[in-house]
Amino acid sequence: MDLSFQVMDAQNYFRCMHGVGPLGWDQHLATVAEETARRNANNGRIRHSRRGYGENLAEIEILDIHHASGFGVAKLWYDEIELYDFNRPRFTYKTGHVTQLLWADTIRVGCGVEYNHGAIFVACEYSPPGNVYGQYERNVYPPLYRRP
Repeated sequence: MDLSFQVMDAQNYFRCMHGVGPLGWDQHLATVAEETARRNANNGRIRHSRRGYGENLAEIEILDIHHASGFGVAKLWYDEIELYDFNRPRFTYKTGHVTQLLWADTIRVGCGVEYNHGAIFVACEYSPPGNVYGQYERNVYPPLYRRP
């Protein structure tokens, strides 16, 4: 399976844990994401595309792209959940990836992956975009189950 689709499937796994519907694949968003991932790989650093979509980016050092997994990429973003305060729903730079990943109003995604400079560069583009000021409480839900 293509790593881009693995990233989408993994994000849908995490969304399900919060009672949020799955993201559907959008080829136009995937094309934008592929361009963003390619540009970042060529430059050896991550930069946002600023194309007006929601966006999550990652740069992960790895010796061989065959050792990469979409779940591992999505989990990097999801792990920010430990820093998110559901009692004060809002944007923070430390939780912007997870809030976009879980954003309930977002319904489409496209992802792109490039390997260069001993790293994979991942970009996912989302529509409608998340992280909209004043809309966190109605879009970012706590997990359905928490360990005691």
